[in-house]
Amino acid sequence: MNASAKDLERFFCEIGVRIKELYKDKEFDSDKIARVIPKGSLIKQKSDLILKEDDESINKEIKSLYNHVLPKIGEGLIPHNIPERFWLIYLLVAQAVRIAALLHDIGHPPFSHVVERALDRVYRETNEDSVNKNKWKIFSKNIGELANNHEQLHEAMGERIADDIMKQLITNNFSGNYDTHSQDSLFEQLLRLCVCHILKEKNEFKLLHRIIDSTLDGDRLDYVMRDYRNSGINIGDLEYKRIINEMKLAYVETEKESSFHFVVPVKAINTVENFLRKRFGLYKDVINHHRVIKTDTLLEDIVYRLSRKYLESSDVPHEQNGNEVAIPYDISGLWVSLDGTTSEERISLLTQWNDSWLMVVLRATYYNNYFFENEVDDHVLAQELTELLRNEKQYYSLIKRREDVTIIGNKIKEVLDGQRDLINRIKELNNQTKQEQPVNGEIEIPANSPKVFLELFNTNPSKMISFFYRNISAFIYDEDNFVKDVYNICRDVCKDGFIDVKPVFKKLKDGISSGTKCIYFYSDNSFYTLSELSDIQQVLQIESDSVPLFYLYVVPKNEGDIKQKKIEVLEKIGNELGNKIVATLNNTLEVLK
Repeated sequence: MNASAKDLERFFCEIGVRIKELYKDKEFDSDKIARVIPKGSLIKQKSDLILKEDDESINKEIKSLYNHVLPKIGEGLIPHNIPERFWLIYLLVAQAVRIAALLHDIGHPPFSHVVERALDRVYRETNEDSVNKNKWKIFSKNIGELANNHEQLHEAMGERIADDIMKQLITNNFSGNYDTHSQDSLFEQLLRLCVCHILKEKNEFKLLHRIIDSTLDGDRLDYVMRDYRNSGINIGDLEYKRIINEMKLAYVETEKESSFHFVVPVKAINTVENFLRKRFGLYKDVINHHRVIKTDTLLEDIVYRLSRKYLESSDVPHEQNGNEVAIPYDISGLWVSLDGTTSEERISLLTQWNDSWLMVVLRATYYNNYFFENEVDDHVLAQELTELLRNEKQYYSLIKRREDVTIIGNKIKEVLDGQRDLINRIKELNNQTKQEQPVNGEIEIPANSPKVFLELFNTNPSKMISFFYRNISAFIYDEDNFVKDVYNICRDVCKDGFIDVKPVFKKLKDGISSGTKCIYFYSDNSFYTLSELSDIQQVLQIESDSVPLFYLYVVPKNEGDIKQKKIEVLEKIGNELGNKIVATLNNTLEVLK
């Protein structure tokens, strides 16, 4: 294992302390280990002896545990530089990371983040008083509790599913007195708890989660190249060996933090930059392609609308009974599948919880309720299903490329250039020396705000919206309100002449994490952050400014004049956004004054 002897000792001692605590975890089931090891002494003996410094003092039971495990896993898995007293800890950690890597995305619903966003919207935007209370009870039980306790729904689902799977695999020696089964159960229970702690990023296990969730994790190193190839785009290869072969575990001490990191050699900086460019390009060219975004938006809105219609209907909700392990063929299957009474039932339900099942539900809904009907209760839903399932174009893209954003930017610039008095006030303010100051005890405006205002006036029209959004902290404004204003302006401008309007906000991120998930590089005994060695983040930021910040899809009442209407709509949006920016500038200047 690539690490200094000092760092190895410190790391395994810290992880060992946490593993020691697992014996006292409420989820640890000593009954499954049974009578081979006396219950009264089990926790004490194993906890105290797992970290013994002297090899000879490791007692017979602990020695037999990893002697029992080694033949199954293979001694060759253990690096030569790990002392024998840490072998059991290493085996637990190595296997736990492998299992966590396999299971970390298992909580994704059909069509992954798209359906996840739809379910989250349903939960957060639905008024309980406006829906069927019995149906809402089932929905909120399965989705609400998870959504409230996690930043992302799939993470909560994944933790529950992963734990269900591992519980099924633990050897139960309660009814027997077999030493082999006892050792299996002990190791498997510790392994299960280690995996749960990794996925939940508890204490020192947070470091191990970075292997599968960070700027430079195994998941990203895999999917970036795979997705490019599957998309038919040849971008060359990535020199994995330069990143991985000399990556090492090190204790990094900086002004901001002191903790363990998996650090990359400085000589691999060009390869890391190349990887970050490839990841950025994947999102820019493939994942955030305007047609992909349109398809994702249609599917998300379809799931949202069908879920709301189901919750608002008065019929009796579907409930799983003890003998039923088939997902219902309606939209409620998205959350009913999480409602099994036992782990085995939930696993059986979730094996059916996939893309194919959802497509069957959508097709049945469309052909039964919308295909032959001239008048349908939800015309927008019919339009969405028609394009998604029959590939008949209903929605046209008004904003999809840089040139579309440039039309809007030119109009914004035209509005700003007409504000000569405003420009003079900004220049006057910029000439004054101002410190960063709190406003009304709550708002802080950066001292360089006037400089940012002047830069906005001189920004290339194609990048004007992105520049404003990126520097929004310089204004009395915030990201959420800006997004809402963009949506409202688009809908208001398009209210005449269009059946449906879908503005979609998509900020292209650089994929470079900060804080505990950032990349550290090493050279001898010195450590450096990515920003200390490279300007790749600034390069990607400049490139992202040329990508549309939002997209606009519409269903026109008359397809014939869509091209002419497009320019007219974009200019109106630019004019309204320009007026909004001017109002924001005036408001900010008043506060500064």
